[in-house]
Amino acid sequence: MADLQTLRMITNYRGRQESVLGMGACFGVYAEVVEPGEVAVGDLLRPATGPVATPA
Repeated sequence: MADLQTLRMITNYRGRQESVLGMGACFGVYAEVVEPGEVAVGDLLRPATGPVATPA
């Protein structure tokens, strides 16, 4: 079974865009820090269940 071509699918949908790292597929998420600290591989992250503050 072939691997899902996730990056190719995102690039086909959004196109390639200029970034600080050069041309590429740009995608990501926005987050609000509610508890400062380090995040490591395997840490549990979950979306907020209520309203979150918008940046000023």
